[in-house]
Amino acid sequence: MRKGLDVASAKATVSEQGGIPHHLLSFLGPYEADYTVRSFYRDASRLINDIMSRGRVPIVCGGTLYYA
Repeated sequence: MRKGLDVASAKATVSEQGGIPHHLLSFLGPYEADYTVRSFYRDASRLINDIMSRGRVPIVCGGTLYYA
């Protein structure tokens, strides 16, 4: 989900996130076009491994970054 595209996106509000860390949410600007599926896979894999290395269980959910 891109930064600044909160309206009509169904993205969880800060209140709905309930203090639970969310990753790869609103981290790209609307004109950053060179972020690919491969980039997302790389970043998500690193985050999942990091979370697991701390003895935590990552919850992976959501839609897609690719609406066009």
